[in-house]
Amino acid sequence: MKSPTEIARAVIGGAPRVTVRHVRKQAMISQQKMADDMGVGRVTVSRWENEHQGMHYRHRQKFCELFEVRPDTMRWPCEDDEDLY
Repeated sequence: MKSPTEIARAVIGGAPRVTVRHVRKQAMISQQKMADDMGVGRVTVSRWENEHQGMHYRHRQKFCELFEVRPDTMRWPCEDDEDLY
């Protein structure tokens, strides 16, 4: 099985970007584990994955650190929300 980093690298170059859910599932961790690691609630992770809530910049940074992915390889939830940057 490919690591989240390998998957993220494979999408560079105009291919579709990977989602938060895709990276988490490839890492084989639960929403609760991801929430605990990121210091948020499980419901927040669910909202990010279902694109019902944007992910603040500091959470994007933490996500990239935890999963060893580059920010430019990700399709972030509610990416057009300017107030999240």
